[in-house]
Amino acid sequence: MYKTKKLYAQQLISNLYPSPTDDKKLEEQEAMLVVSQARDAIIKKYLYSNYTEDRRPFGNWLSLDEGLEVQHDKSRGVYFIELNYKPISFIADSGIQHVWAGKNEDDFLQPVRAGFNWLTKGRFSGLITKGFYLEGGKLIFVQSMKDSAPISVRLIADSSSLGENDLFPIDGSVETEFMQLAIQFASTQKQFPQDTTSDNISQ
Repeated sequence: MYKTKKLYAQQLISNLYPSPTDDKKLEEQEAMLVVSQARDAIIKKYLYSNYTEDRRPFGNWLSLDEGLEVQHDKSRGVYFIELNYKPISFIADSGIQHVWAGKNEDDFLQPVRAGFNWLTKGRFSGLITKGFYLEGGKLIFVQSMKDSAPISVRLIADSSSLGENDLFPIDGSVETEFMQLAIQFASTQKQFPQDTTSDNISQ
C-alpha cells in the first residue's frame, strides 16, 4: 500500500530519533525534502540500469494525473494540456508513460519528438494519428484535439512536484534501500552520527 510523502518523512524522523526524548534536529518539512531527494535518486538508478526501448520502467513508481482539460493556443495553432505533476527528467521524456483521452485507456496517444510534423513533412501522418511531446510543464499534441474528452496521464513524477498528502509511489522491492539512502542524505546534511542500520529501520 502506498504512503504519502508526509508519512515517509515521519518514518524517516522516527528512524533517526527512535526515542521520544531525542532532540530532533530534522523538522518534518526538511524530512520531506530529504525523502524526495532519495526517491528521485533511487528511481534514476533503476531506470538507467533497466532502460529499454519500450520505455517501461522497473517497478511501480507511477502517479496518475487525470481530468486534464485540453486547451488551445491560438497564437501557435496547437492544442495542449498543463500537467499538475512534473515528470522526472529521463531519457526521451520516458517519465511520461501513458496518455489517453476519455475512459478508454487503450485509445492512447504516442510520444513523438518536438517538431514532429515539421521534421517528418507529414510522411508518417498515417502511422501516428495521435501524438504528443513534452514542453516544459505541458504536453503539446501534434493533431487537433478540438472537442476532446479530458486527458489522463500516467507518469513517473518528480518527487518535488508531489504534495505532502499525495501518494508517494515507491516500489516495495527497494523501499528499505530508499529509506537507507534517505537516512544517509539526512545524516550528511545535518552532520550527526549515522548509526541506523537496516535491522532497525521501521517500515
